[in-house]
Amino acid sequence: MEKITPNPVKFELHAYGNVYDISNNIANWKEIEIELSRDSTSGVMVELSFPFEFILGSYDIIRGIFDEYQHRSVVDVYIYIRDDNWVYQDEKYGEPYIFNLDFVDYKKSDTKIEIGARRKSINDFLKTKRKLNFEIPVEEIKEQRQWNFDRIELINGISELVDSTVSLVEQTVQRTIGISNENSEVFVNNVLFIQTIGDNSDVTEDSWFVENPINLETGASSPLNINIDLDLLLKTELRAGYSSTTIFLTKKYNVFTNTVYSKTVTSYTGEYKETIIKSEVQTILNPGERLYLIAQYQVAQPFDPYFFAKLDGHVNIKFNKKNNPVFVDLIRPDILLKSLVNKMTDTANHYPVSIENFNNDSNDLIMIAASESIRGITDAKLHTSYDDFVSWMNTFGYEEHIIGDSIILRKRGRGFRADLIAVELQSDECADLVETVEEEYLYSGLKIGYKKKEVENINGRYEFNGESNYSTDISLNEKILELISSYRADCFGIEFLAQERGKDTTDDKADKDVFLVNVKLGMEHYETLRGNQYGGNYPNNTIFNGNLNPARLVLYNLDLIGIACRELKFTGSDSNSEIIIDGKALNSGCDVPDGIGLFDPITYDIASSNIVKFPTGENINGIVRFNYRGKIHEGFIKEISKNSAWETETTWILYKKKG
Repeated sequence: MEKITPNPVKFELHAYGNVYDISNNIANWKEIEIELSRDSTSGVMVELSFPFEFILGSYDIIRGIFDEYQHRSVVDVYIYIRDDNWVYQDEKYGEPYIFNLDFVDYKKSDTKIEIGARRKSINDFLKTKRKLNFEIPVEEIKEQRQWNFDRIELINGISELVDSTVSLVEQTVQRTIGISNENSEVFVNNVLFIQTIGDNSDVTEDSWFVENPINLETGASSPLNINIDLDLLLKTELRAGYSSTTIFLTKKYNVFTNTVYSKTVTSYTGEYKETIIKSEVQTILNPGERLYLIAQYQVAQPFDPYFFAKLDGHVNIKFNKKNNPVFVDLIRPDILLKSLVNKMTDTANHYPVSIENFNNDSNDLIMIAASESIRGITDAKLHTSYDDFVSWMNTFGYEEHIIGDSIILRKRGRGFRADLIAVELQSDECADLVETVEEEYLYSGLKIGYKKKEVENINGRYEFNGESNYSTDISLNEKILELISSYRADCFGIEFLAQERGKDTTDDKADKDVFLVNVKLGMEHYETLRGNQYGGNYPNNTIFNGNLNPARLVLYNLDLIGIACRELKFTGSDSNSEIIIDGKALNSGCDVPDGIGLFDPITYDIASSNIVKFPTGENINGIVRFNYRGKIHEGFIKEISKNSAWETETTWILYKKKG
């Protein structure tokens, strides 16, 4: 029997349960090329270069389907490429490339129907729905264990206005000083109570318990360390003899008194005197103790009608306390990713997803919390999109890889593997080498970190997980690399949301935000991870998410930054950049080690004969090695196009391997 050589490529239509061989019914079969390409530094994707042009029998099939289903038609084209060039009787083809026909591009003439095509994979859904926001009930995706959020120790501040006047007194008298609340930033309620009192109330044993401007809650379980800043102006006038005015800060519990601070000012005959009383006082209030601000006036002659004393100014009180713990639902990132893919595709776990080498250490986990969960809202929902999820992972140095119907998020370097060979070309298989600078990676600056909400109080100014900016050693262009997570990681943002529990408020500006939380696995709950050593301008050991700081994000992305940059200089931040975490100041720059970049910022453009098959599997991320005029060059796939049915030249565009 005579052996025949099968066609180098076979085309099939798959539509509504029927399969049609249309290998001889594609008008532009010589032009159609299969492409391997990347979106920047993501994984390699498979695409088609030109739309299909259907003629003859395939024309009739496509027309009939479109007449019935119009733009909703579902038709796949399978492209089979022959395994080798040997002559044999039985056709032997490899795994098909499968493409969806996009009937939105349907164009029919008398003899030809033209339709664009997309690679049949999960990527079809990603292109159309990746930016679509979904509202996912937390109950559907939450972990069984909750997070025991044991809160942040906050700085609480109270400013009291002093306005007290005395013009006629007995020889010796004590009076409470009139004070009123000017403003307060009290975030830990039911700990310290402030009572506004009137001026010139006599302080006696009978009235002592009534006049209590500051009163620690009786049932408080621990002492309260407070800092009092006195900033008073005392004006006195006396026409005969002399007088003295003494300012007291006094504590009392039942009948025991304890003077914490005193300051005496003396005036003499005919003198009008202004004295600034400015001092900082630190003291401890035990449960049930009360603190008083008192003035004692003494004159040399009783009933001197010419005595005058006026106090005005401020008393500022600060104390550190934290609120009671709350329990918050958490979500594993891979479970959220799976939920997003299910909702985009309207399927139930049909498309496999994974995040490679992530959250492998139970003592250092990055979990996700919905704002509504932090606020304690019943039936909380998480609001996000697939695009937001991937933007966060990009900030942590991960890239998207689409492999058929699977999504894998992998560390960026896993897409550029020098330990694998994608393909090797000999000197007679390539020609016309052109080298070009890849301007896309010549970054003059870097913006990295998280979006966050401004917190307008002293605690918010200590937040460190915002956006940090750097300049590089490149000034050739104005390209700025932006790696800003759509998910927040500011621990003070979480704390202040937790304070909204149980409140009906119209302030919902943060209710749809998504937060990252650094935790560890405990016996019954997830516990807050606070393994970092904090220093600088806020050494508070109750803050957290230190492992997620922008300076560490820089380290996660050095392989991208280091393609062309050699140095990063810190230029500014919208957050607390003076904090030091584990000995590393956030406002410091860094050098980029030699050879750490994914590739050199240079592309090779070569032409190759059409005899080489595309690499498959993990090798697609490996090195393309070619011999050009006796010299070996190596690079990684940026873009390759190939027509397997026709002996045409193949175009190769490669990122130059470092070294």
